[in-house]
Amino acid sequence: MDLIIITFILIGVVGVLDQYLKEKRSRESKMKDIARRLEAIERKEKSEKYQEREDV
Repeated sequence: MDLIIITFILIGVVGVLDQYLKEKRSRESKMKDIARRLEAIERKEKSEKYQEREDV
């Protein structure tokens, strides 16, 4: 009987840890996506400034 209870507790703990890790990975991928977008915007702004300098 104790073995069954311990098994269900372990299954629950593993489920909670799995969900936590999935959410963490999701947050990390969102942060990486945001960082990529910001870098692209910065590159675009730099190229626009360079174009303005060439035009002058």
